[in-house]
Amino acid sequence: MDRLAELLHKNFDEYKEALLRQSSNVIFEKSYETAIKSEITEYCDFDDILSVETLNSLLEMDNPLEFLYQKYLDSDTANIVNELVSVFEELQT
Repeated sequence: MDRLAELLHKNFDEYKEALLRQSSNVIFEKSYETAIKSEITEYCDFDDILSVETLNSLLEMDNPLEFLYQKYLDSDTANIVNELVSVFEELQT
């Protein structure tokens, strides 16, 4: 699993280096992507959820971080309005 963590960190470092060569507007526009990729990279505790086959598939990729980010975007169902409603309801009790 350490190999996957190392590869994800390497991918994130490369992403960050490329991003920092961009304008401040581009960096701002990529804030969400940066936050999610950072979370994916820092999580790195996939022992309990990855099969050996899945791990090997990710390790064969040039950029598993980008792959995981795109998969996250495909399934991102977080709705900020619903989250805020929950917070507001808690505040009223």
